[in-house]
Amino acid sequence: AQDRLILPLQYAAIMKNKGKIFAVEMNEKRYSTLVDMVEGTKSTIIQPIHKDVLTVTDEDVPNVEFILLDPSCSGSGIVNRFASDNHKDSNRLYKLSGLQFKLLTHAMTSFPNVRRIVYSTCSINPEENEEVVLSCLQKNGHFKLADAEELLNNQWNNFGNEISYPNLGSKVLYARSDDDYTNGFFVAVLERCEEDEY
Repeated sequence: AQDRLILPLQYAAIMKNKGKIFAVEMNEKRYSTLVDMVEGTKSTIIQPIHKDVLTVTDEDVPNVEFILLDPSCSGSGIVNRFASDNHKDSNRLYKLSGLQFKLLTHAMTSFPNVRRIVYSTCSINPEENEEVVLSCLQKNGHFKLADAEELLNNQWNNFGNEISYPNLGSKVLYARSDDDYTNGFFVAVLERCEEDEY
């Protein structure tokens, strides 16, 4: 959770303190930490918002064009997180994927100026990754999946499973601890379709 709070600060630096970043956090303690972190920097473009992201509207974040959605997840990609527990908790994954579906659908439908959404988890479970993205794309035909490898100039090692997820698996990215020397995570990039696309 602490890493999630650092993201707005990193993006403010990348953006050279130009533009606007809305950082939404519902948890009181993490929101307070976020505010302290923002105040401790010279960034003037980060606006912390203390709300449930499912209640955030276009009025709260006017004309937002890009969304980074980092939802609660199982954390199955975190090294040694489940070293003593090698089985998946199907009930927990079902609840998490339901929440992730709601969050991604909200991002796709509630902000008319959004051009691109990056959906990322620190999970290596397809139930929270490809399955959520596929379900959301099937429900919201005004978005399409971008080829994340192309966006990174073909500089990536691990992808989803194209056999299990045709036309989707090869366009999403994974980091895997065994050969990327990092915690595992997943990234999918969704783009709004052009007027004549669906």
